[in-house]
Amino acid sequence: MPLNNLRAAFRPAVRATRGAATSANSACQLAFDTVEPQEHDKQLVGQSLVICHGLFGSKQNWRSLSKTFAKRLGVPVYTVDLRNHGHSPHVRPHDYSHMAQDLSRFMRERGLAERGGVNLLGHSMQDLTRVSPTLRLCVGRLLMNHITCVLSARLLAHRFEAYTKGMQEIEDAKLRTKAEGDKLLQTYEKVCSCSWVQHSSHYTDDSFPHLPPPLRMYEPPQSLPTRQFLLTNALTDPTSQTLRFRIPLDILRDSIPSIGEFPYVPPSAAAIPEAMREERETASWSGPTLFIKGAHSKYINARNLPICRAFFPNMEMETLEAGHWVHAERPREFVDAVERFIRANTAKAAAAAAA
Repeated sequence: MPLNNLRAAFRPAVRATRGAATSANSACQLAFDTVEPQEHDKQLVGQSLVICHGLFGSKQNWRSLSKTFAKRLGVPVYTVDLRNHGHSPHVRPHDYSHMAQDLSRFMRERGLAERGGVNLLGHSMQDLTRVSPTLRLCVGRLLMNHITCVLSARLLAHRFEAYTKGMQEIEDAKLRTKAEGDKLLQTYEKVCSCSWVQHSSHYTDDSFPHLPPPLRMYEPPQSLPTRQFLLTNALTDPTSQTLRFRIPLDILRDSIPSIGEFPYVPPSAAAIPEAMREERETASWSGPTLFIKGAHSKYINARNLPICRAFFPNMEMETLEAGHWVHAERPREFVDAVERFIRANTAKAAAAAAA
């Protein structure tokens, strides 16, 4: 999960707010919620925390933790819906570059980067969105729970595609209850499992020498928790009384190839083919970086850590006893890790400035 600390000073508002960020150029408006602390922390004065959800998620997923962060850190906490999720606009294209533009404009238009320290936190697909402005703008401090690079994201996209088809069929079948929707999704979950096994057996260690083997990067679907998570997007249409999804399934379905791409390569990964370097911008971030890994998740492993370090040479990593949704499974330990990281690096920056 990504967390960036852009330093300066600003005076936050004293009340909670909810709204949408003003758009400019190609960036769309982002729906967001704000939680203001009852008391502002003196060590972290001028800082804020921006939190983003994962694919098929929304800012609502972070409602509880955003309140905890505001209380523990004593800074304003913003949770945003990225394009085509939650209450944000349904627009094309849906790719990491445009999502990063949306997020960058959200921060700039609120003056967060210029007037205060922005701690940027994200998970799963959205970690790549968080990474994109970090690599492009080279600003801040990044906390990451999970990162996927280039090819590995393509393989995960097959799983997303199957789930998207399942949600579309729920709408087409005019189902009325989430229990019915869950039963239908189970059939697509079997497709996801078969796809995962097929890709895991098809690719070998030598297939793509510049990237870690897919077999060691991805986990099979996690059954009931995954289906319940997807169905949080299902609403009952007041007219037809049937289920419909608040996310634009057509846009997300058509964007699977874009979701499976990452527009950067690390400069120090010599094994990456020259042709791939020509297609993607080379970038890295040397600021303090934290990766928070679930011990039972294969997304971060010994084979892909060198690529992570190539992108973020000043990274550190903490491992919690959890799976992919580390923040949901171990919320207390997760908050502790985030707070330690922010406070430790704030203290280092203060000491360096005083020297």
